[in-house]
This record gives sequence, structure tokens and C-alpha cells, in this order.
Amino acid sequence: MDNIKLGIKGKFVSLAVALLLIVAAFIFFFFPQRQERQMSEYLNQKVFVISDMVSFSTMPGLLFDDLKSIENYLNILKSLEEVQFAIIYRTNETTPFAAYQSPNAKAFESNIQDMLKKQGRQSIDLDAVTIALVPMITEAGENIGRIVVGVTRENLKNDVRQSRMVAFAVGALVLMLGGLIFVWQTGRIVQPLIKLSKASMTVAEGNFDVEVKAETGDEIGVLSGAFNFMVANIRSAIDQIRSKNDELTDKNHIIEEYNEQVRASIEYGKRIQSAILPEAEEMKESLPHHFVLFKPRDVVSGDFYWFSDLGDKQIIAVVDCTGHGVPGAFMSMIGNTLLNEIVNQKRITGPGLILQNLNIAVRMALKQEGENMLSHDGMDVCLCVIEPTRVLFAGAGLPLYVVKNGELETISGSTAHIGGKQRSNMPTFEQHVIERTPGMSLYLSSDGFGDQSNPQRIKFSKKRLRELIETVHTKSMQEQRSIFDARLLEHQGTEEQRDDITVVGIRLDA
Repeated sequence: MDNIKLGIKGKFVSLAVALLLIVAAFIFFFFPQRQERQMSEYLNQKVFVISDMVSFSTMPGLLFDDLKSIENYLNILKSLEEVQFAIIYRTNETTPFAAYQSPNAKAFESNIQDMLKKQGRQSIDLDAVTIALVPMITEAGENIGRIVVGVTRENLKNDVRQSRMVAFAVGALVLMLGGLIFVWQTGRIVQPLIKLSKASMTVAEGNFDVEVKAETGDEIGVLSGAFNFMVANIRSAIDQIRSKNDELTDKNHIIEEYNEQVRASIEYGKRIQSAILPEAEEMKESLPHHFVLFKPRDVVSGDFYWFSDLGDKQIIAVVDCTGHGVPGAFMSMIGNTLLNEIVNQKRITGPGLILQNLNIAVRMALKQEGENMLSHDGMDVCLCVIEPTRVLFAGAGLPLYVVKNGELETISGSTAHIGGKQRSNMPTFEQHVIERTPGMSLYLSSDGFGDQSNPQRIKFSKKRLRELIETVHTKSMQEQRSIFDARLLEHQGTEEQRDDITVVGIRLDA
């Protein structure tokens, strides 16, 4: 009977020792590897989060070539020791537009160049860093650049190394002490080990708020203490990671607030720009048969159209300013103000004289006199003065399209532009006189319509614009506007709008 009991006890001890060996092997071989994989996956996610945050925050600066705002933001990343570099490239370019790099970032230049040859989001894990590349996509779907961020793996390697050391110590204690304790004190060991096993499972499930009470001062008590120490270290590491995440979240909130202020400012600028455009009712009263197709590329526009009714004549202009977005909008404000002053206050109504005065005023406003010009910005203008018996036209870089008796005529404007660098200190703008006939149509357009390309990079072109005018000029003005818009969208397809677009069509009665 004693032999049978001893045999059962021996099997139990053997099973217990085998279980201990399995647990030790699991801790020694699998737990550090699993932790390394999890931490590596977390680091990859973190790099993408940082990359997306940098992309979102620097996108307005890249859109508007605001290098200073991008560099100011990248300087914030210097406070994050783990970020080794953050480099911004324009689409299809391999030369950095802006960058923050630590001294050892040059070592990864070849890896970055290999990534730039590929498309889409991607990441690579190197021995020293994890590198992520994220395309910079606007809300409109335009790919304007790419951001490459590198985060050091040194902290990951240190954590894994420490985890392996702890796992090795725990495994060694289990292997050396567990068997002896199970042989001599099976009854006293089973319950503490069950508690320790349950605690281990709790930790394996991701819950680190657990502690094993050391009920004895023997090896199991030491093992329980070591387990608590390990869990405490892991919990501390997680707390540090959460703290870092909180810091990133706070900084992200600051950036989001800044971006919201920028967006709000631009939206306010849009309202101001909309307010200076001619009132639709005023234009309809003076020009009953007309349409306006006004399509800014961005929130605000570098194009604008201008109108004034002086009683015996109406003056209308389409103006294409240098640039688009915020810079172009500033130019449009200047142009609108100066036209009001020249025509409505000074009562200058000759189209050539209007453009001459506008050119002088723009150059003075932008300090473009002399050799030390502060800017080369300017504008192209198509301007018509509609009188009872005739139409007067003068252009600066833009033509006028006239349909009389079913025939289309393109009247070119002067080659000189308003403002900017000029060959002559006092350029003149030729005035064209067009006899007014019943049902004649005028079309004023900036160059954005003809310059719009399709996915195959083929422009709509001025030739197609003239053909479109010949096709639709007999239809009502509103039908013409719809057809102009539809043909533009059909040609554009999935291609982004490349410039501001303005087209004004007018049909004159007898």
C-alpha cells in the first residue's frame, strides 16, 4: 500500500516538475518574445501616429509654402527624445522640403530613399530605428507630399533585455527550487502556486493590477515577490508609456487648436472676399442676361470679378492675381480696392486708362519701383466698358471672346501685365472698340479654365474653350453656365483643380 502511495506521489511530483518545466520554458522562451512583438507592434503604431500628426499639422504650411510654420512645428519634436528625425518631401521629390534630424539620422538616408521609391503608407524596422512613411493627403484627396519619421528602438531593446533577464531569473528559480519544494512540501506549495498561476494568467490577459501575497518566507514567497516586482516594473513601464501618450495628446490638442484658428481665419477671409464681390442682384439688374462661373481652387481665391454701373455705362472685369489661396486672396483685395478708387471715385472710365492707373497703383502699393523690388506679384485683367452703342475693351495678358452674328472673334489683350517686373516703366494698354449689335455675347475668362488638365496631363486649352463658346452661345446664360461647369468636370475627371477659375458670360440686348 505504501508503495502504491509512493508511486502516485512520485507521478504527482513528476507531473508537477514537468508542469514547472513547461511554465519555466513558457516564461523563458515565449513571454519575452511575445512582449517584444507587442512592443514592436506598439512602436510601429506609435510611429504612424506621430507621422499622421506631423502630416496633419504641417499640411497647411506645405500647401502654402510656409516653411517657417513647418520648421516651428518640427522644433517641437526636439522635446521628444525618441524621435530621431522627421523629414517632409513634396510629391515625387527626393530632396527634403523641411526636416528635423538628429546627428545620426544621416545613417538611414539609403533606407529612406528606398522607401520614397514606393507608394502608400509603409514602415521598416531597423536595428536602431523604426521608420514610417506616410503620404500627405488633403481633404480634397490631393497627394501633396510625404512625411518620413524615425523613432529610436533603443528603449524597446532595453525593455526587452530587462524582460529577458527577469524571465531568466524567474525560470531559474522555478527550475532550481520548484522541484525540491514540490518533493518535500507538496501540500504547502500547491495552493500558493495555484494563486501564482492565476495571477500569471491575469497578467497574460493584459491586466497588470494584480499582486500575489507572499504567505511564507520560503522560496515560494521569494517567487511571489519576484513576480510582484516583475509586474510592478511592467506596470511602471505601461504608466510611462501612457504618460508619454498623454503628453502627445496634449500637444496634439494644442496643434489642433492652432489649426482650427488658421482654418477659422481663412474661412473669415472667405467671407470678406465674398462680401467684396459684386452683388448678384445688382449685376442682374444692370446685365439681365449673364452668368458667372467662379471656382476657387482653395477656400479663398486669387481670381475675382469686378462690376460697376455708372448709369450710362457698365464696367466689368475678370482679374487673375498672382498665386492662389491666401496669397492670391490678398492680391485680389488690393485689386478690388484700387479698381473702386480708380473708377468709382476718380471716374476714370477708359479701359486702357483704367489699366494704366491700376498698374501704377499696384506697383506703388507693393513697392515695386526701383531695383530693390519687394515683390514681383501682379495680375492679369480682362476689362470691358459697355456703352449704349459700343463696347470698349482693354486687356493685360487676357483676351476677350466676342460672338457677333454667330461668329466668334478672339481679341487679344496687351502682353504687358499689371504690376510685377516690367520691360517698360510706363506700359500702355491698347483700347479696342467693338460696335454693339443686338444679341452679341461677351466672354471674359481667367486662364484657369483653359489650363485645367485631365488625369493624362492634357490641358483643356484655349482652343477647346473657343469651340465650347461656339457650341453654346445661342443657349440661355444659365444653360451655358451649367454646360461650362459640366464640360470642365468631365475633362478634369479625378484630377485636382490646379488653379482658380473664373468665367463671365454676357449677352447684350439691342
